[in-house]
Amino acid sequence: MRVLLLTPSTFGYEIRIQDAFARIGHDVTWMDERVGNSFATKVATRLGLLHRIPSLVGRHVDKIISQAKISDVEQLIAINPETLQGSEFAKIKAALPELDIVIYRWDSLAQKPVDEEMMAAASAVYSFDPADCDRDARLRHLPLFHTYSTPPSPHDKKNAEFYVSFVGTAQLRRIAVLGRLCKALNAARKPYFFHLKTQSWIHQALFWFAARRHGYTGSLTQKQLPYDSFLKVITNSAAVVDIEFKRQSGLTMRTFEVVFSGMPLLTSNANITRYGFYGDAPIFVIDDSELSLPDLSTFKSIGISSHFEQYSIESWAKTLVEMLPDQNYFTDSPLRANSND
Repeated sequence: MRVLLLTPSTFGYEIRIQDAFARIGHDVTWMDERVGNSFATKVATRLGLLHRIPSLVGRHVDKIISQAKISDVEQLIAINPETLQGSEFAKIKAALPELDIVIYRWDSLAQKPVDEEMMAAASAVYSFDPADCDRDARLRHLPLFHTYSTPPSPHDKKNAEFYVSFVGTAQLRRIAVLGRLCKALNAARKPYFFHLKTQSWIHQALFWFAARRHGYTGSLTQKQLPYDSFLKVITNSAAVVDIEFKRQSGLTMRTFEVVFSGMPLLTSNANITRYGFYGDAPIFVIDDSELSLPDLSTFKSIGISSHFEQYSIESWAKTLVEMLPDQNYFTDSPLRANSND
């Protein structure tokens, strides 16, 4: 399959996604889904201001259409589109009516809604969020993925540099939860690594006051932690913390990267208990309003390797490119078994 892949530039995942499609045998051309990656452009996009400059977005769509024609692609796969809205997808579909358009969301619809024009233009629309899929039967449930090539070995927690770690984007809820964790860890004299990235100096100032209020003593910076450094932090941690966004039921990328590394995971997302690998992996669901430090020595990985292929980036890519229907990822009742056949 000749595929035009549109993704935002996010922590290098656009490269790993492109490589995954290539490994399963597809000819992939990548384009940045965003018009630009400056702070001002990102803010304008997320606030809907970019579409007040229709010529700018229009030129971006024309480039996409031109690239699709040059590469003679059969399918356009848009991962978590922000710049492109329904009218843009409609324009692409009108210019290339035989082109299959596949859209994947790794944000909840509460954060980034899918409009009717987008639904009409797409051959398939997927979401990582099962609650959104329950609310709209046109959405196909597809969780995120891990990027490892081999199943994990048992994690040695004895010589870890950090008792727990967290690396992610700064937000008020995360500062509040991590602040409570900082207090508990400091009281227990447990080392930790918390790195929160802010989007601008304005956010930096606002979050600094929140950090002081909640007792957050980790890193708060505009600098992004390089991916290699992120992996090094995980490797040198006895456990990793995950705190999902509000109004989100889907599991984060961090969840899969940690679980399938064989490491213990402390997560505030109770929805993880529904997934097939829960119970086979060292996972502790934390109550983010009343935190206590778990005893990591009780965490044991039973059989996470049996779920390795199902949640791999290759399996995720295969589902998208082949436009497969819902699969049952849950241990309780199926979400909507094959509702999109």
